[in-house]
Amino acid sequence: MDAGGGRGVCRSCGLELHAAEGEAPVKADSGAVERLTAAILRRVASGLPIEKAVAEGCREVLAPTGDDTSAAGASSGGELQPCPLCGFECPEEASRCAGCGIWFHHLRSPQACPRCDRQVSGDKCECGAILTLPALLRYIEPAVRCVCSRCKSPYAVVQQKCPDCGAGLLSADRIKAFAASESA
Repeated sequence: MDAGGGRGVCRSCGLELHAAEGEAPVKADSGAVERLTAAILRRVASGLPIEKAVAEGCREVLAPTGDDTSAAGASSGGELQPCPLCGFECPEEASRCAGCGIWFHHLRSPQACPRCDRQVSGDKCECGAILTLPALLRYIEPAVRCVCSRCKSPYAVVQQKCPDCGAGLLSADRIKAFAASESA
């Protein structure tokens, strides 16, 4: 955050923050505050550094309504459906989960890899991170018990953290059920 005149300005979203004593607090509806807090905490729990978690949380919650990854777009009356990997409620038309970041279809344009920050245009990065749901489904088999929340690597042994990138792990039960329903 940049300070200026007793105020902070988020570099990610441009939200002006009042930090000086005696100034009025930022006017925000409690729903937005709760969504932003939840978005940041989800990312920190998955192993992201706090700076990146705040930046991504701001983009998710405070993005313009035209952004299809925005949780704010979910309140537009569209149907919500859970992400097959993390269960986050996403708008039906979303191309990416705002909770875990997996793309539901193939990438339309190059994106930053969540593990190494390279620009990637395929389903998988050179570092091994899996970026899209179709790519992850190719690796889901009965032995898989958990999936990394950041790089989406599948594991047969439950561990505290991903041995590749250090992020938290998600249960594979939801993605295995989704894979079974897709193949039926």
